[in-house]
Amino acid sequence: MRIFNTILFTFFFMSLSVAQVSSVTPFSSQGVGDVGFYGDAYFMGMGGVTAPLIDSSQTNLYNPSSYSFLSQGLPLFSLGIAHQESTFSQNNVTAQDRFTSITHMALTIPFGNRFGIAFGLKPFSRAGYEINNSQVLPSNDSIFYDYTGKGEIQEFLFGFSWILVKKLNHKFGIGANAKRYFGRIETTRRAYFVNNFSESGALEDGFLRAKDFGFDLGATYRFTPNSKHALTLAGSYQLGGDIQMERTRTALYFGEFGNTNSYDTVVPSIKYEGKVQLPEQLKVGFAYEYTASKDNSSRRRGRLPSLLITGEYTTAPWSNYNESF
Repeated sequence: MRIFNTILFTFFFMSLSVAQVSSVTPFSSQGVGDVGFYGDAYFMGMGGVTAPLIDSSQTNLYNPSSYSFLSQGLPLFSLGIAHQESTFSQNNVTAQDRFTSITHMALTIPFGNRFGIAFGLKPFSRAGYEINNSQVLPSNDSIFYDYTGKGEIQEFLFGFSWILVKKLNHKFGIGANAKRYFGRIETTRRAYFVNNFSESGALEDGFLRAKDFGFDLGATYRFTPNSKHALTLAGSYQLGGDIQMERTRTALYFGEFGNTNSYDTVVPSIKYEGKVQLPEQLKVGFAYEYTASKDNSSRRRGRLPSLLITGEYTTAPWSNYNESF
């Protein structure tokens, strides 16, 4: 019951954090936000390689065929937290920012000696930026521009995997994730003059909200000729296509930014139904592991020295990205 309550609390906490600042990069101002890799420390330590890293004690939401490769009778609960500090500079102006956020939460359960299921939650994209600019008009007045954005689009997924071939030296498994996209990204654009320490101008608020389903596929082949050598070949495929989304927009004028009584709505809140075309993503990789023979000292420590060499190729044609509202 305690574990169940912990999982519920974690889901609730992550759902509350969707609209918070969870990134600090100006690149997140474009499209659906920053879709950079948000894996846990295990994958980050391997340079972001995910598809071929199949470990019996690690949760891998990025390759759904991995769930059935876990140690039998060993359900895994995984939670990742990341902290990032960034420094930005332009034209001798430097700014610093930081954020801490949850990278993922997952519960994986192997069963039946060949099967595995998983429930998980992880970010698909994030926004967190603040961009400021100004312009001197011919009248020698200055107009200032502020652009801010925050929020996340999350993936809640349910995965299933099946080992089709399970022999002494060979294993081959497949898997799939069914995903639900949800969450929103909030953006604000503001243009204003400063007169006697009072700001007057206009602002536009907008939300981009996801509400659709998606799928991931995965396959893993593992060859272990003996106790010293193991070779893993794996791939994962994220289906592309149109994702249903909703966009809202409102604009208003303010005579004094700190006084809400001076606000006047120019464009009332308008809701647009539309689609965002996301690209497909393919990952293929390998992992070779060499484990040294047991000696007396290794037996006493319960450890075996090993060497892991891994690599991965990823392709995602983001030039096909398109929005239609």
